[in-house]
Amino acid sequence: MFVFNKDTIISTLGTVVAVLGALAGIIAGIISATPLNQELGTSSSVREEEFTGTDEKPAPELTEKTPLRWGAWQKVGEEGTKVRVFFNGATPTCHGWQAEVSENAVAVTIKLYEGALPGAPADCSAEGVRGSLVVDLKEPLGHRLVLQ
Repeated sequence: MFVFNKDTIISTLGTVVAVLGALAGIIAGIISATPLNQELGTSSSVREEEFTGTDEKPAPELTEKTPLRWGAWQKVGEEGTKVRVFFNGATPTCHGWQAEVSENAVAVTIKLYEGALPGAPADCSAEGVRGSLVVDLKEPLGHRLVLQ
């Protein structure tokens, strides 16, 4: 037969409540630090082979700008202050691309946008292109994550 001491029960419950509170704080911190629309770059989304194509130039101005998901990324150069993102986009004669980059000690977040070029024809062919765009980083990439 078990005999429970009131002080032991209260102490144990206090410990359980403290541990659950700490876990809730950790979970809340992770949730608040990672927006729902971000996705971690994984090793399968890193391109290791040498790039031999031509990068798109960032468009200085776009109309009807919408977010565009990129599929893979690649560090450019030894200094690590540039990252190339690969994407499937619309016709380059009518559309252009821009990127917004935010950085912290843990990650680099690259948001890619596609939009119509000012003065582009209203009727564009529905061709798709595989494109790439190089973005500049303020600090070398190092071991930071690359996020969308």
